[in-house]
Formats: sequence, structure tokens, C-alpha cells
Amino acid sequence: MMKVLDGNRFQHRQIIIEVNSIKDSLQNFSNRFWGLSNTYTNMQNYPNFIMSQVNSLQNWVWEEYIYSQVKDGSMVSLFKDLLQITKDFDATRYDENGDSVSWDIQRTLQEPLNEKYNDNTDAINKEWATIRDNVKGSIGLGGLVKNCLLFSQPDIHYNLFYGEETDENLIETMKNYFSIDFEAKEMTADKQTEYITYVADYEPILFIRMAQWMQFFADNPSIELVAHTSTSAYKSHDAFYRCNMNEVANANGNKSFYMPLELVIEAPTIDEAIDNFSLVIDEWETIGFIALKATQEFNNSWEINAEKTNESLKNALNGFLKEQYANTGAKDCVLNFIAIQHGFSTGGSVSFLKETIEYHDFNRGTDVNFYLSHIGTLGDGILDITAIGLTEADTNELSRMWNKKQDDVLRSHQYGQQRLIEQMTSHQNEFNKNKEYTRNRFMELLQR
Repeated sequence: MMKVLDGNRFQHRQIIIEVNSIKDSLQNFSNRFWGLSNTYTNMQNYPNFIMSQVNSLQNWVWEEYIYSQVKDGSMVSLFKDLLQITKDFDATRYDENGDSVSWDIQRTLQEPLNEKYNDNTDAINKEWATIRDNVKGSIGLGGLVKNCLLFSQPDIHYNLFYGEETDENLIETMKNYFSIDFEAKEMTADKQTEYITYVADYEPILFIRMAQWMQFFADNPSIELVAHTSTSAYKSHDAFYRCNMNEVANANGNKSFYMPLELVIEAPTIDEAIDNFSLVIDEWETIGFIALKATQEFNNSWEINAEKTNESLKNALNGFLKEQYANTGAKDCVLNFIAIQHGFSTGGSVSFLKETIEYHDFNRGTDVNFYLSHIGTLGDGILDITAIGLTEADTNELSRMWNKKQDDVLRSHQYGQQRLIEQMTSHQNEFNKNKEYTRNRFMELLQR
């Protein structure tokens, strides 16, 4: 899989793969693939693992208990109304010409919007409270004391929504405004099992890390506290204590404290978690073979289309030059243009050098422009003097231009050689002079 991804890194977006009747780009599969390896690395320290576990817990609750209630209720429409108020509120700041208006005018226009905004947030708060209470009962949290469960209140700001305003996208955005916060250990045993099953199915790497930590704390029941310590050398480590935070020496600002992971259900073994991950390996092996086939087909098609594109450019370019050559006043320009492409131009002008021609790019599936000023970047074989329609006399003129350029190159080469010979001679003479001077000084020394 890595060879497939690495070998097609420049075509990730264009290569489309169909897995389970769902078409997606190789780039997205690439992001998922590398995300697998990065996920475990990111959970090496305990705080990162806890954060991953909290995110997973929130995603599970949203998908299983909140999403359907939000979609069936009025929260989505209320949220859309809030977005519209946001747009209307922003529009009060400018007049029809796009100039800023005075604060007094803004305030007058914004007052009814503020009232509507408050009404909407009150309505959405009430509906969220109902959903929140339903969730508490569904996952067995109803009997807990108040401080054990914190459901965040919605925090709506005047922010514009980016992207297509579908119900699904709006609900995903709402997750950033309406979050939940509680620990897995606060759920009933049945719900804990349900959650762990979700983690095993959808986040198998987190499942491995969870099994490791649960096994670690089960083997070390005396641990009461975990501290993550950061040092001045930009390093950090986890430390485990058999006491509470008040008894930790030097419990200063460079330590963050966490409680051990606790669940009332039996911890999955590490072997079980690794066996579960084998399903992911099977999935990626399947995707790998599909991706390999897709990339081979794409690359074969790309090469064929590249040849078609080159032929399209060649035909368009030679056709354009044929039209220019038919114009008596542009014949010399065509010859100079050919000389530029083949590197024997002697500085002649080209009247149409700033123009563009259109040809079809078969890989991109669209017509594109070629700037004639870039002619020197094309390889050999792009120009065809037969297709252009050059006469024998003008073909001979090209030969004369080439020979003249070669004479110039030869003269420049000979001049360069002569300069090198002079430099070498001068250097040799200087060397001989210094050598003789050194010898004379030495002989004088011996004669004293």
C-alpha cells in the first residue's frame, strides 16, 4: 500500500477508487492510511490517549443518541435561522455601495436582530436541554449527582457557516457548539460494553491503546493518580502515583494530573485488541489491491492521453505556423520561430511570439492554451516542416541559419580556448617566476 501511495503521490487527487460501491480519491485513502500510523503515535502519552477516548465517547453518543433527535426536531432549522441572522447582522455594517455605515445606523438595524437572536437561542437551548435529558437516561446517567455530569451549554456566536448548508453538514457543525462531557465509567455496565464495541469497530487503534491502559491499571491497582510532566527541554513523560495530588511533592505548574482509566466491565485483552485490528489489515489489503489496479489503469490511460495531448498540441502548433507561413510577411518569423525551438536562433524577430494557441488536454478533459513564448520548453519532434509547408528554398535557409549559428558557436569556442590558453600560460609563468625566486633565496642562504 505504501508503494502504491508513494508511487502516485503527484496524482493522488485524480485517481478514483471504488470500494464498497463508494467512489473516493486515492488522496483521501492516503490520508486515512497515514492517519492510522499517526494515531497510535499521538496516543503514546496518557493525556493524548484520554483526549482521544473523550472524542470517541462524544462521537459515539452523538451518532447513537443525539443525531437522530437533532434531525427529527427543530434544532437544524433554528440553527439555519441563526446563520441567517449572522449574515443579516454582518450586512448591517455596510451600505449598498460596500462602504462602512455609522455605529448609530448599525445599532438601529441590529436591535431587532438581537431580539430575534435571543429568542432563537432560548428556543434552541430548551430543545437541547430536552435532548440532553433523554441522553442522560438512555446511557444510564440519571442517578448521578450534578457534579459528575457536565453537558456544555450551546455557545452560539456570529460566525458564518462555510460549505454547503445540508442538514448533515449543519449537524456536524453543531457538534462544535453543543458538546457533552462525562467519563465512560459513569455509564451503566451495558452501555460501557456498547461503547467499547463501538470503539473496537470504528477506532481499532484506540481500542488497542485502551486495552493496554486498562490492563496496566488492572495490574497496578494501587495507582491513584497519573501526572504528565513537561520539562524545560521540551520533553515530557507520564508518572504514576500511589497517593492523591495533595501528597505529590513539587506539584507545580509543569504537571497535569489525570485519574486512571476505570470501567466496571472486564478489560479487553491486548491479544483481543490486536486480533480485532487484523480486520483493519484485511481491509487495507483489499483496498491496496483495488488501489494498485486503479493506479495501473490510471497511469496507462494517462500515458495514452498524454500522447493524444501531445499530438493535439503538435497539430494545433503546426497548423498555426502553416497559416502564418502562408502570410508572406510572416515567413521569416516562422523560420526564426523554428530556429528558437531548435536552439540555433541568431536573434531574428517573431511577430506572433506573444500569441497563444488552443489545444485539447485529454488528461484534464478540457481545452487549454499554449503560450508561443514558451516554445523553447517543448521537446524535439513537436514541429513538422512538412506540415507547415516549407518550400525547399526556406528549408535551405534553415540550413544556412544553422550553419551560421554553428560558426558563431565555433568562434566563441575558439575565443574561449584562447583565453584559457592565455590564462594557463600566465599561471605557468607566474609559477615559474615564484619557483625561481624561492630557489634564488635558498641559494643565497647556502652561500652565507
